Amino acid sequence: MARSFLQLDPSQLLRLEAEVQLEQGAAKPSFNWPVSMDALECLLRQSTSTEGAEVSLKVLHELQVFQVELDLMHNQMVCHEQLLVDDLELYTKVFDQLPQPCLVLSGSGLVHSSNQAAALWLGREWAGRDALTGLSLLSLLSKESQVIFHASLLGIQAGRSREFLRLKLQGQQQPHAWQLSRLSVRHFVLMQVNCED
Repeated sequence: MARSFLQLDPSQLLRLEAEVQLEQGAAKPSFNWPVSMDALECLLRQSTSTEGAEVSLKVLHELQVFQVELDLMHNQMVCHEQLLVDDLELYTKVFDQLPQPCLVLSGSGLVHSSNQAAALWLGREWAGRDALTGLSLLSLLSKESQVIFHASLLGIQAGRSREFLRLKLQGQQQPHAWQLSRLSVRHFVLMQVNCED
């Protein structure tokens, strides 16, 4: 029993689209995928007999379908890649413009990236999201805050979802409230939060 059109899997839909484009003469390969000399010689040998010619035509048709499928997949990948680039640019702009200081940190407390508010909070000139890259957050904190931050980082690495802590930079009078949470396997996010004393 034939499957309905809506039940076709993506590879079947891709093949169907490739065959339709070939039948309509609308296939415009963006790449001329090379066919090896061995494949061409095999087709030539097959075409010397009537049965072999039929087989060769079928094989040639299959090669054409595969070529169009490859072109279609390549075009889809290029389109998806552009969407990812656009999304990354959008999220980067949002991250950079957050009103709260926000730092992405490695497991050892080194700054991976930061936003504009974090650079201002740390008294640094903003030169893009990598302005503070490579700095050790521990080296910027007061002694007490170094201990608090280190303990919180260990807690997150041990499996806690988030830690709330109060950190004070060297030379600051008052600590500020922060939230530390896991961002990925190797990265953590430290964001300043508003909280009542």
